[in-house]
Amino acid sequence: MLRSVYLLFGILVFTAATDRQVAACGGSAEGLVCNGHGSCGSDGVCNCELGFSGDFCELTVRLDASVPTDQCNYGGNYNNSKCNCRNNYSGQNCEKFTCTSNTDCYNGGHCYREDGRTGSYCVCPKGYSGADCYVESCSPTWDEYGHTTTYCNNGGTCQVSEPSTTRNYYTSWCECRTGFNGTKCETYACSTTDNPNLCPVGLKDDSGDSLELTCVHDDTADDDYCGPCPSHRGGLDCGIVYCGAKENGNELTVCNDQGRCVMNTCLCKPGYAGDTCEDEACTSRNGKCGKHGTCIVDPNGDSMFGYCECNSGYTGSFCDKCDAPLKEHYHYIVVSDGKGSYNVWDNTTVCAETACVFDGTVCNNAGSCVFNETINNWGCQCDQGFEKDPNTGMCVPNDGSCSTIDNICGGQGVCEFNLDIKNKKAKWQCLCRPRSMLDERTKICVSSMCFSSESATSACSGRGDCTSQATCACFDGYAGTYCSSCADGYRANPNFPSLGLCLRDYCLGDDTCGGRGTCIFHPREGYVCECDDDFFQDPDTKRCVQCQAPHCLHCGTADYCMECMPGYYAGVDGVCKKCDPACVSCTGPGSKDCLVCAPGTVRTDTSGTTSGCGPECSEGGDCNFCGAVIGGSKYCSRCSDSSSYPLDGVCTSSTNSRATNACETIGDGVCTSCNKKYFLHQGGCYSAGHVPGSEVCAVAAGNGSCSQCNSGFYQGGRECTPCGNNCAQCTSSTNCQNCTHGFFLQGGSCVGCHESCVRCSGPGADKCIVCKTGYFGQFLANGGTSGSCRSCSDTKSIDGLAGQKGCSMCRIDLTGESPAFLCLDPVGKGLSGGAIAAIVIVVLVVVGGIAGFCIYWFLFRNKTKTGGKKLRSRTADDTDYVSLMNTDDSGAFI
Repeated sequence: MLRSVYLLFGILVFTAATDRQVAACGGSAEGLVCNGHGSCGSDGVCNCELGFSGDFCELTVRLDASVPTDQCNYGGNYNNSKCNCRNNYSGQNCEKFTCTSNTDCYNGGHCYREDGRTGSYCVCPKGYSGADCYVESCSPTWDEYGHTTTYCNNGGTCQVSEPSTTRNYYTSWCECRTGFNGTKCETYACSTTDNPNLCPVGLKDDSGDSLELTCVHDDTADDDYCGPCPSHRGGLDCGIVYCGAKENGNELTVCNDQGRCVMNTCLCKPGYAGDTCEDEACTSRNGKCGKHGTCIVDPNGDSMFGYCECNSGYTGSFCDKCDAPLKEHYHYIVVSDGKGSYNVWDNTTVCAETACVFDGTVCNNAGSCVFNETINNWGCQCDQGFEKDPNTGMCVPNDGSCSTIDNICGGQGVCEFNLDIKNKKAKWQCLCRPRSMLDERTKICVSSMCFSSESATSACSGRGDCTSQATCACFDGYAGTYCSSCADGYRANPNFPSLGLCLRDYCLGDDTCGGRGTCIFHPREGYVCECDDDFFQDPDTKRCVQCQAPHCLHCGTADYCMECMPGYYAGVDGVCKKCDPACVSCTGPGSKDCLVCAPGTVRTDTSGTTSGCGPECSEGGDCNFCGAVIGGSKYCSRCSDSSSYPLDGVCTSSTNSRATNACETIGDGVCTSCNKKYFLHQGGCYSAGHVPGSEVCAVAAGNGSCSQCNSGFYQGGRECTPCGNNCAQCTSSTNCQNCTHGFFLQGGSCVGCHESCVRCSGPGADKCIVCKTGYFGQFLANGGTSGSCRSCSDTKSIDGLAGQKGCSMCRIDLTGESPAFLCLDPVGKGLSGGAIAAIVIVVLVVVGGIAGFCIYWFLFRNKTKTGGKKLRSRTADDTDYVSLMNTDDSGAFI
C-alpha cells in the first residue's frame, strides 16, 4: 500500500514538472510547444530546429551570415539574449565556422584542406552551399569555388553571397516573388486582408481567350493556389508552363511544334528529343547520348535518327539523368601536370549509388560507378592509372602518391581526392587517422611521434624511417631523436646548410688531416684529405699515409713513387733513381736528361723537354747584367747591345724573327712590353710553356704578363717576384706561407729542420714529420704523425724495432700485424769485413796465376820453335800470324 502511494506521488510530481516545463517553453495559439519547431528541454528552454530561433522558436532565420543582430546565424539558437551556436560555429552571432573533418560537412561536402592541412570551410556538392553545405543553393552556374545549384521555385530569384575577405566560402538563398514564401519559395498566399485575389491577370486559356483566375485556400495543405489554370500551365499561381508552351498573341504552341503534350510530357516527332522537343534526336555521330549512353538507330529504317540507350544508372532522353537508386554527384575532370599534381580542366556530374561515394566524390574522383553482377551490387571501376583499394573499394593512384596498393597510407589512413578549386589544382593524398601524420617522403601516414617541430611535413626529418614503435631509424650518416643531426664520421654539406644534408667525413673532423694535408669538400665523396707532399691517400680509409718509397715526393701507394724528390727520377717500377749530378730534376740517368739544371748552370736547349746543362749567365760579351735568378741560376736581365733584349734569359737581337715576335717594345738592352704569348720578367720575355719561364709562371695572362705565379714566386704588380730564401709559397718577400723541404715556417720565415728531417713542425729532433733518407720514423710504428727519426744503422731495439748495422736506406713496414724494419740498401745486407777481405785475396791469386801462365806460354813456345836459330821477324800482314793480344780503341786488352 505504501509503495502504491509513493508511485502515485511520483507520477503526480513528474506530471506537474512536465507541465511547468511546457508552460516555460510556451506555446503557439494552436497550443504547440516551441511553436512546433523545437523540443522543450529539462531546463524549460526551447531547443529549436535548424532554421528557427528565438526563446520559443518563433523566429524563422536564414542559414547564412546576413541576419539581424538579435538573431543567430546558420541556425544558432537565440536564448537568454545570446546565441547558442551549432557545432563548429562560434562568434557573437555564430558568424564564424571552422571544420576539422568531413563529418562536419552536410550533404556529402568535404572539409577543404590545402596541402593536407585542415581548412576553415566545406567544399559542397551540387545543389548545396554555405560554410557547412547545409543550405540548398540556387545559382545555376559553377563559380570558382565549385558550387553548382538549382533555380528557386515559382519565379523566385537566387541571391548569391560571393566569398569575401572575411568569409572564404559561397552561399545563396531565394528571394521570392510576392505571395511566395519558404526556403525555395515553395509556399504561396494569393489573398490578404486588403486584397482577396492576388492571382495573375492577362493569362489565356487553351483557345487563346483571356482567362480570369480565382484565389482558392487549401485547408488541407494550409496553402493558397490560383485556379483554374489552363491545361498548358500549372503551379500555385499558374506560373509553370507545361511542355514548353508559348503564347504568341492568340497562337499557342507546345513542345516547340515538334511533338504533342501527353500527361504534361512531350512526345516528340522523329528526329527531335528533349523535355520540350527542343533538340535534335541522336544519330550515330552527333554524340547526343553523351558518355553514359549509346544511340540506337534502326538499320532497316528510313530515318538516320534514333534513341539513346542508357548505361546502367542513367536515364532521360540523352542519358543525362540518374536512374534510381543512383543520385547525381559532382565530378572533376583533371589532367596530370607530370609533377604529382593535377590541373582541374572542367567539371561535370555523374550518377552513382551510395556504395561508390567516398568523401563526397564518386570512386574518389578516379573511376565510374558500375553494377557488379557477381556481388549483385554497385561498385567502382577505376580509370587508367588507378587501382581499387581492397579496404575501402575506392580508386587510388598507382603512382605511389599514397604508397603501394597493399600498404595504402601505411595502414593508418585513407587515400582521398584533395581539391584546391580556388587554384584549379587537385591531387590524391593520404588523410591520416588521429595521432598520425602524412610523411611527405614516403607518402604514407606514420606516428606523429616521429615528427619534430622543425620538420612538420617529413617524418624523422626526411632522413630516416618511422618504425612501428614510433621511433626513428636513421639512415646512414644521420643521428638524433629525429635524425636531424650528423652521425659520427659525417659532416653537413657546406653548400646547402639549411637542407641538413650529411656527407661522409673521411677527415674525421680534423681539417689538417693529422698534419698531413688539408681537408677539402667534394660534392660526391664528402670531406676528403688532400695530402701534402710525402703522403698519399689510402684508397680504403681516404686518410693520408706517409710514403715509404725512398726519395719520394708523391706516391701512389706506400712503395710506388710517382714523383721523386729533387735529384731523383721515378722509374717504371716506381723506384726513385739518382739523376746525373748536373740535374736538379730529370727523366733519366744521363747528363742530357735534365729537366732543371743544378744551381749555377742552365739548360743548353730550352725548346725541348730535356737538355744538357751549361754555364750560367756571366757579365760581359752579350750580357751587360745577370740580374734574373731562377732556380738558383743566373740569367741575363740586360743586354750589352741596346737593340737586343733577353729572351728566355739569353740575349737575342731584335732582327731575329722569334725575338721580334716576343718583344713589342725594346729599349736600352731590355724589353718593356712582351706580346700575348710571353710574360715580362726581369727585363726579358719568357714563355710559360718551357724552362726557365715555366719555373716562374704557371699560367700566362695572354697580355704580356703572368696571371698565376709558380711556387717560390708571388704576384708583385705585373711581374712575378721571388719569395724569400727556402720559401715555396708566399704573399710577399717577408711573409712566407709554406717552406721548401728541410725547413719549417716560423713567424713568416723559413727555419731549418733537424738534419734527420725532410719535413718538420719545429727545430728539435723530435719534431720530424718525414724522415730524411738514411733514417726511419719510430713514431710511425706507434701510430703517431711526428716524432724522432732514427738512423737506419741504429741497432738499439725500441718497442720491438731496431735498425741494421751498415744499413743506409730503410723504411717501416706497416702492412703486417705489427710494424717491421726493412733495410732497402743491398750493401747493408752484404758480407762481413773478413769475408770481403778473403774474397779480395782469392781474386788476386787467380789473376796472378793467369798472368804467370800467359808469360810462361809465350816464352816456352818461342824457345822451342827457334831451336837456337835466328828468329824470323813476323808482321801482322803475314797470313799465318795470329795474335793473342789485341787491343780495343781505348788501348785496353781484350
